[in-house]
Amino acid sequence: MGLSGVQPVYRDFNDASSLDASAIASLACDVSFISDASTPDETMVARQVERLKNPKFTALWWDIFDRLRSDELVPHRARVMTHVHDALRDASIEIDDNWLDAIFRFFDQLNEAMFQQQTIDWLADSTIKLYLYGAGWESHPTLSRFARGQVDSESMRIAVARASRINLAAGVYGALSPHVTEVIGAGGFAMMRFTPVDLLERFYPPIWEFCGRNQIDTNAQLAERATATIRNLLDFAGRTIGVHPLHAWEDFVSELRAAAESGYTRSAAAVFANYAAVSFSSKDQLLGMVERYLYDGPQRQRLADEMRREVRARFDHVQVNRPARATVAA
Repeated sequence: MGLSGVQPVYRDFNDASSLDASAIASLACDVSFISDASTPDETMVARQVERLKNPKFTALWWDIFDRLRSDELVPHRARVMTHVHDALRDASIEIDDNWLDAIFRFFDQLNEAMFQQQTIDWLADSTIKLYLYGAGWESHPTLSRFARGQVDSESMRIAVARASRINLAAGVYGALSPHVTEVIGAGGFAMMRFTPVDLLERFYPPIWEFCGRNQIDTNAQLAERATATIRNLLDFAGRTIGVHPLHAWEDFVSELRAAAESGYTRSAAAVFANYAAVSFSSKDQLLGMVERYLYDGPQRQRLADEMRREVRARFDHVQVNRPARATVAA
């Protein structure tokens, strides 16, 4: 269970000449968000229960859902699995590995959807011009008025990124994603909802260096040989993501190695020096930052340019057409 599933790759979309100006203008908004996670969380659970038609699992599904919902934030998949195991234990239900995997995958997806929809709900009652792109938003019981259809081409994604004053990102297992780097590569300005996973790679390097110096290859060796300083770092990581790294990863040393080999490019706070300036963790903070950046175009442009330089330096990238400075929406 690593930091994220798909490694972001920076793509430098420099040429805006192929994008129709009137099309971009029609997409202009204060804040945009792209996601297909449009089904309300309770509806997702109810539909799954109805499909199963198994009374034993009905109570189990709602119990796991309540456990997830009672957690303020579940930023690591290992904690999702903990909730599943705890609910199974309390219900005295035994299942095989295939069923366990199916239950986990459903609630893993649900956890991501809950995080994204809560983020959008924080903006729903404001006067902000919000556009939601993706499948199903037109049927959402409270957010349908923001639906703008699906993004069906690369050119449209670039146009949305440039037409939106703020491109919102919300990934419970890490804000950094191919979509975020694409937005930045297109010259857009991105704001990210904070998740503790975004901080992890800031303190990976000393743990990895310690493992290398001491020829540590397994979790057991790391637990046995860790100095007080390394134990403190591991404990801090555990408090940050809600589960100790040696429990969250079956092979945490390999996780450290993968992070080092990627150049520590999987955690947003490790990539962006100004991560704190573009991340938010509450409704009030989100609304305040949106208001500030909507009316401070120069600051928005400065941050967008800095983030673009940072991802250009950290990721492999593809030059698209001829160089030309891209500008965030005014």
